[in-house]
Amino acid sequence: MASSSSPKSPPESQDVEIMLKKLHLEENVEENLQESATGAASSSSVLVLGTPKSGTHDEGCSNGKPIKKPEKKTLLLSSYEGDVFEIEESSAMLSEVIKHMIEDDCAGNGISLPNITTEVLEKVIVFLEKHGEIKERDETEKQELIEWDKKFIKDLEGNKKTLYELVLAADYLSARCLLDVACQAVADMIKVMSPEEIRKEFNIKNDFTPEEEEEARRENAWAFEE
Repeated sequence: MASSSSPKSPPESQDVEIMLKKLHLEENVEENLQESATGAASSSSVLVLGTPKSGTHDEGCSNGKPIKKPEKKTLLLSSYEGDVFEIEESSAMLSEVIKHMIEDDCAGNGISLPNITTEVLEKVIVFLEKHGEIKERDETEKQELIEWDKKFIKDLEGNKKTLYELVLAADYLSARCLLDVACQAVADMIKVMSPEEIRKEFNIKNDFTPEEEEEARRENAWAFEE
């Protein structure tokens, strides 16, 4: 009696089928290995670069908390006319007078400067703030500051009264940096003047008799050489 089981595949067909299954399995394994390698490389690159995920880090934050920049201390200065100006404390301390008042805790409510007019105080503050921007300067910054000082003085050309008052204000405040620049400007101006012109410029009375003046000229002839 014939068997009811399904007919067997020929040997050649079975070999081909086994070979195809084997090849298909190897292809799957190779694809899986490639995907794993690609995934690992991608994961590794993220770790190396340290790129944060979107929304996980805010600029200007430390441990998720905003970083607060230190606030600059300011000081109020009032002029002869009563006008009040604000200046950074570090810049104001270029004046020895103001520095001592701050150190003695006498500047909490502002400092009154009755000897300095509003026009001059404005210029004093501009100068001190510029010089207070950088404490330690390299050669380039020093040269830039020298050029800035020259322009500052040049802007006062034709306004001798303000220049002279600036000298007095710098002396009153004991602001050496400003005093040096302002005095040099006055010196450069009067070095081309005759004694008579200098007396007239500064309203200086001539106490010498003609004979005494002539003798002084002979004894100090070097001072009158051009």
